Amino acid sequence: MNLLQLERNRSQSLVQSFGRWTRSFHQSSTRNESTRERRARAVKVKNLAKRQAERARLTSDRPHPVLGLMDNQAGDQAWKTSKLYSVLVRQDQLHPELSGPEGAKESMAQRGTRQAAATPNSLEKVKVPEYLAFGLKPSTADHLLHTLPDLTLRDEIEDKSKMDRNWDMQMSPTATAVDVTRAIRHIVPSSAAYGISENQAAASASAISRIIDLRNANARGVAFENRRRCIEAFADPKNVVNQKGPDTGRPEVQAALLTAKIRNLWDHLKAHSKDIHNRRSLRMLVHQRAKILKYLRRKDPLRYEAVLPQLGLEKSAVEGEIVVR
Repeated sequence: MNLLQLERNRSQSLVQSFGRWTRSFHQSSTRNESTRERRARAVKVKNLAKRQAERARLTSDRPHPVLGLMDNQAGDQAWKTSKLYSVLVRQDQLHPELSGPEGAKESMAQRGTRQAAATPNSLEKVKVPEYLAFGLKPSTADHLLHTLPDLTLRDEIEDKSKMDRNWDMQMSPTATAVDVTRAIRHIVPSSAAYGISENQAAASASAISRIIDLRNANARGVAFENRRRCIEAFADPKNVVNQKGPDTGRPEVQAALLTAKIRNLWDHLKAHSKDIHNRRSLRMLVHQRAKILKYLRRKDPLRYEAVLPQLGLEKSAVEGEIVVR
């Protein structure tokens, strides 16, 4: 009996010692933790919370590192009043029917049917698009859509009239070139007499109108037009005469191009948050813009102060440490 009692007491002591050894792995406060260690741990937790609160306070006072303005209604209003916002072409301007509510959106098939039904039957009804692609000017587009088709139609009518009629004026030895031209202008028959329909010319002009319309361009076409507008708006007009073209290397132009690219990439990342490659490209573009603006601040502080509100940026978004998360 004594041996069994001793063995039982020995087993109980081993279990108690093993419990004290494994208790240190528990997440809660251990029994063998001293008062000094408990106080140190509480102070550490308090300091971490204070550090996070201070970081949140500093972040709330600074503008958004990507947008360059506060990420609120006031910052959005400041961006809409900037010069760069008025220069850029946005998707809601090109396709207002797609920016409405979900039930009011127009599908691509419905849009194609509407455009086909709206094909004009005369050259006067062909309109110059509001937003032109390929860097075309309104005057050039007007020549393409109205002047050239009208001249082509007149040439075809005159050629067919010369082939089908024998002009008595040509047989007269006293007729001059001016007389022949006047006779052609007055005697040229209508286009319907020779099967040349004005509807065909209007359809061709309408097709050209759809080609040069920026609403039918892809993303590269819209980006090209935005780059052209940025260069035209922020380039120095004094240097255009001395050079072959606008000064595209000007810091204001480079900063405007980078800001437009950053805004476009930021809209893409809001819809595709897992695009890690473009997020890295966004960080590089933001730091490159800050580098160019800091160079402009060293060279000409007055130009630096003037270009920031035009780009929709604040000083604190360019100066100091920039952390893009």
